[in-house]
Amino acid sequence: MPVVIGVGDWIGNRFQVFDVHEGGMSLVYVVNDHLAGSGPQVVALKTLRSELMQSRVRVSRFAAECRLWAQLGEHPNIVRAYSVEIIDGRPYAVLELVQGGDLNRWIATPRLDLPRALRFALQFCVGLEHALRQGLHCHRDIKPGNLLVTEDETLKITDFGLARVCEEMVAVRPELPDGSIPLSEPAIRQPIIWTDPRDWAARGPVEGTRDGLLRGAAGVRPNGPQPRGPISRGRPQPAGSAIAPTTTPGSSVQGRESAPQGCGPTPTTIEKETSEYISPFETFDPRLTRTGARLGTGAYMAPEQFRDPRSVDVRADLYSFGIVLFEMITGQLPFQGRSLEALSHQHALHQPGSVVPAIPARYSRLAKPVDAIVQRCLRKDPAERFRSVAELRQALKPVLALLPRR
Repeated sequence: MPVVIGVGDWIGNRFQVFDVHEGGMSLVYVVNDHLAGSGPQVVALKTLRSELMQSRVRVSRFAAECRLWAQLGEHPNIVRAYSVEIIDGRPYAVLELVQGGDLNRWIATPRLDLPRALRFALQFCVGLEHALRQGLHCHRDIKPGNLLVTEDETLKITDFGLARVCEEMVAVRPELPDGSIPLSEPAIRQPIIWTDPRDWAARGPVEGTRDGLLRGAAGVRPNGPQPRGPISRGRPQPAGSAIAPTTTPGSSVQGRESAPQGCGPTPTTIEKETSEYISPFETFDPRLTRTGARLGTGAYMAPEQFRDPRSVDVRADLYSFGIVLFEMITGQLPFQGRSLEALSHQHALHQPGSVVPAIPARYSRLAKPVDAIVQRCLRKDPAERFRSVAELRQALKPVLALLPRR
């Protein structure tokens, strides 16, 4: 069993833990960095969960994506990645600690009014534009959980490039002896549960099942021993340190916004990896990610990401942000399928509703222009969306100019 790192423990001879946050794929430790320049500095350490560290390919990809994140440098609308530290063979991204939580804490609350939603949208554009200028091709996982909001209401984008690591893990495929996943082999198809009446009408009854519902089959899970995490119960001596910094912030890479090759090879199918049966009567929130199933991410994915993740460019990010903007304004998601296949079907074929009914009367003159921006982000064909983040930002500016001054 992996060793659990808790409050008060040390990671290497450098980081002392005083808070721990667990995600579906990662762990984030809030730590004091005792090797910082002038005394301890509070930062966040992000790493993969122990059960996901069995694949050497996955570990190396995580480290590589975090190094690229560090190369984005410093910007007020990006969570700063300072470096990647390899401690006892495990990579940790050393990140700026952002107080205030993510955008999920704002959605469907009275404090997220239309002016704030539009200002967050503008900050998102400014941050992503900076990342693109530094060589980022696309983020690939824009959603409220990856948009942090500081206590002074500054939006910061986080988790650059980590979607590539997650996409590999979603595929239901056995690992090879070297720990990698055969990306070219077909995934095992999973029965799904249809909950949207529009899906029932489109697909018709499912043979051999009661009420047209299917139970999910068990996914293939990788086997092997669980590695032990790096931990010490007291501060170790400096001579025992196993820290190896692997990058320095501030450097830049060259890239083009339109080059799809920048996202690298990923599976061509996206499937569930779970043995859970989800009752059709169970309360369901598509924002939540179940173990091994990126339903939370699927709610924000562009249609082309479901078809071929390797083909996406920044226009997929614009689609995802269109979902976020829709949700900020209405408090609801436009598509709420209960499985990745249901979400794929809805994103590809169903039209989103208008945001106009959700906009208060005092902002009525902004309703149609705002809805036009949201609808253009959510076009099914990438060629019909905004051509760039800069174009979206330019569309937002005249709308923001009509807002009452704070």
